[in-house]
Amino acid sequence: MGVETSLDLANEKSPLKVIRLNGTGAGMARMMQMGILPGTPLEILRKAPMDDPIEIKVRGSRIMLRLDECRNIMVAGTE
Repeated sequence: MGVETSLDLANEKSPLKVIRLNGTGAGMARMMQMGILPGTPLEILRKAPMDDPIEIKVRGSRIMLRLDECRNIMVAGTE
C-alpha cells in the first residue's frame, strides 16, 4: 500500500483506499452514509479549478465533495 495522505492531496485517476476518517459529528456521519468507510476503494475522477469541489467514484456512485471534506479523508494508493 502507498503513502497515506488526505484525499485533497491525492492524484487523480489513481486507485485509492480509505484508511481513516478524521472528525466527528454530522460530517463524519455524512461520509459514512455515502459509503466512505475505512477499507473502501475509491478514485478521484476530476478536480475543479483550485481543487474545489472534487469528484470521486466510490461504491459505483459519483460524489462531489468540498475541499474541507476531502481534508478529513485519509487515503493510500493501492498500486
